[in-house]
Amino acid sequence: MRRSNWLLIIVLIGVLASGAQLATKAQLEPLERQLGLAVDLREITDVSWWPQLEAAGVHFALVETPEQIALLPAGVRPVIVATPESWPLWRALDLAPAAIIFADNHYTNEIATEVRAMAVPVGLLEFRPQADFAAAPDSWAGQLLRVYDQPAHPFISEFTIAVRERQVDLAVVHINPEADPPLGLQHVEQVSAALKADGHQFATSLQPRPALSAFRWVFWVEVLALGALAVWMLSLLLNRRWHGMLAAGLPLLAVVGAWGCERWLGPWQTRQLLALAAALAYPSAGILWWWDRSRPDTVDAEVAPTRKALGDFVVITAFAFSGGLAVHALLAQFAFHLNILQFMGVKVAYALPLGFASLLVLARWLRYGLGSGLSIRNRYLRWVALGLALLIFLVAVYVLLNRTGNQSQVRILPIELQFREWLYRTFSVRPRTKEFLGYPILLLGLYLWRRQVRLLGGMGVLLGLIAELSLVNTFEHLHHPILLSLTRAGLGLTIGVALGLIGLIILRYIFPAREGWR
Repeated sequence: MRRSNWLLIIVLIGVLASGAQLATKAQLEPLERQLGLAVDLREITDVSWWPQLEAAGVHFALVETPEQIALLPAGVRPVIVATPESWPLWRALDLAPAAIIFADNHYTNEIATEVRAMAVPVGLLEFRPQADFAAAPDSWAGQLLRVYDQPAHPFISEFTIAVRERQVDLAVVHINPEADPPLGLQHVEQVSAALKADGHQFATSLQPRPALSAFRWVFWVEVLALGALAVWMLSLLLNRRWHGMLAAGLPLLAVVGAWGCERWLGPWQTRQLLALAAALAYPSAGILWWWDRSRPDTVDAEVAPTRKALGDFVVITAFAFSGGLAVHALLAQFAFHLNILQFMGVKVAYALPLGFASLLVLARWLRYGLGSGLSIRNRYLRWVALGLALLIFLVAVYVLLNRTGNQSQVRILPIELQFREWLYRTFSVRPRTKEFLGYPILLLGLYLWRRQVRLLGGMGVLLGLIAELSLVNTFEHLHHPILLSLTRAGLGLTIGVALGLIGLIILRYIFPAREGWR
């Protein structure tokens, strides 16, 4: 057996190790779950609402002063909203609240020490930076819960998405009678009905998120797999085989390097670096495999271009999927599960593999020519057409890359928001647009490249590669349930492949076999 195959076997063992870690994580992430439903006591202007609120599942209320607790009915428990200034007052009282939330997630070191000694859940507010306590996230294991607390808005799906996708443990429904449309008691009942329709139940007591167990052996297997993948990629890039001790020594060197990083940088930083390395290496390995196997001088005329393109697509997608699992498994720990710490380097994980793939495609263009397949005889019109194709490609890459992460620099049009809402209502889990639109482009690009149309094919491959990088990014959302991420990835792949096959059929029969399209 070739040594490169042994290296890929090590990579496959890494994928299996990822599956073992993520199977454990999935047990703590039921898609239908218990959660607390709360209102802000200051917004309850009519005490006659309480029976209906309790019937809707509201068993908690946010309070900011001790005096407000006396205004709560017997079936509603207080959730204290404290600040560093008001904490001494709360600390002096003999209370057993349902939970404690600190405004803007501001925990001083002194407060953190005092709260950890109390047997009370602590709420971690979504979308707000954490202060102080994140330096020692393990110390909060078994005490934190995630809280959705946004200003009053009419979007019911925001609540259902928060609970199912981001595993919120306490959802706060704000009321604003002056809003347009007015948000009152009926709004709370609508949110309650939507959450019940998703299969969730409303708890009468708040339970902290259980600590996630990370298998130490999985970490080292992932490191070894990354080392083996690096050696395999070098063998393709340099077009040579590694001999005996060197082939085995380089993956072991990765293990030694990870051990040194843990002692120099610390465990969290080391896991972050390795997760970023996996996000960069795995999709790049898929493109490198395609680049090595699709040279014009190695074309097998007996194999149909369609079959070759489908094979290329399967291998590239398999590598990207393995990378996403590796990232999620490496960071399957309590701090990332609760979103105290996040995967760092989302933009880099898109830009570097895409830049690497661009260099590979450019090298092929320079060596074998563009093979544009354009039958325009006027050379000026041909260059205009080529320039227009390149401009469309660059604009598409710019838009897609700037739509990554939580902060989009390209405005999302209202029609796209409506389309996203339709996808969510239709599938319950919204597939990512970059994926199910990018996969067909990748498949068509691979097909054109196999037919020696290297200009349009190369641009299609590079543009479609963004879908594979988005697939990795799907698993970089570490606080999402792994089953939900798998469902989202599967939906995007199914829709994208279906569209790609339709595109292949159209392309195959529109353009006859001729010079430049053979």
